[in-house]
Amino acid sequence: MKFQGIKIEKPKPLALVVPHDGHEIVFQAELVDNYDEFDELVERPKPPKIMKAGGKEEVDFQDKDYLAAVNEWSDKRSNWMFIKSLSATKELEWEVVDPKDPNTWNKLDEELKSSGFSGPVIERIKMLVFKACGLDQGMIDEATERFLAGRAQESSNESSQNSEQ
Repeated sequence: MKFQGIKIEKPKPLALVVPHDGHEIVFQAELVDNYDEFDELVERPKPPKIMKAGGKEEVDFQDKDYLAAVNEWSDKRSNWMFIKSLSATKELEWEVVDPKDPNTWNKLDEELKSSGFSGPVIERIKMLVFKACGLDQGMIDEATERFLAGRAQESSNESSQNSEQ
């Protein structure tokens, strides 16, 4: 796809440099645009079926066990996205988290904390991943303002050119 004649491609990874114990740790996060690998590792929960009056079978989307399974699946998906995005940091090696083992993905914060990262630094790393994986509201607002300012400038230029004629 192109926009204004420029080929649209996957964005380059974003970087965050974190000073840590005399070192500069460079975290890189890239867009995660394919979840096939996650889908192979974690099956999406299926709601149970219930029998209604008259023998009609329906899906029960309000079943408490199903809702709990959906929450767990959603948490795993978010954690996998985080791990996958940070895989752009080639030097990063997980010791507790195993990218191929869904049962370890919930230990992300624990591993970052045990490595000496504070809560605010962990949040900055997460924000890096969120920005790499999709626009945050601040970025959307800034782009919209630039677009509208450009339109206003174009309109002003056209008005001044028309008044000169």
